[in-house]
Amino acid sequence: MGMFDSDDYYSEEERRKMNKEPKIPVVGFLARYNGSIGEGYSQYPLRDKDTVFVFGEIENMPGHCVVADNMGKIYWGFHTSDFIKLTEDES
Repeated sequence: MGMFDSDDYYSEEERRKMNKEPKIPVVGFLARYNGSIGEGYSQYPLRDKDTVFVFGEIENMPGHCVVADNMGKIYWGFHTSDFIKLTEDES
């Protein structure tokens, strides 16, 4: 068995508990940023028409989401309304 094999690392009770708990659904899609940034925001990480991967809405911040840019940087707190989901042809 490998050094990080889950059978070695977790006890039988821990494995049973993990298998009973609901799994986090895989949610995500490509979107285009369509937000408006005003003057004074030259350090803002996203520009109009940037394509990002949207992971989903932040549970305790309704209306806000987590996204990743094309370099893999993760950003959070963007308004979900600032993104337009890409169609299959666009992505």
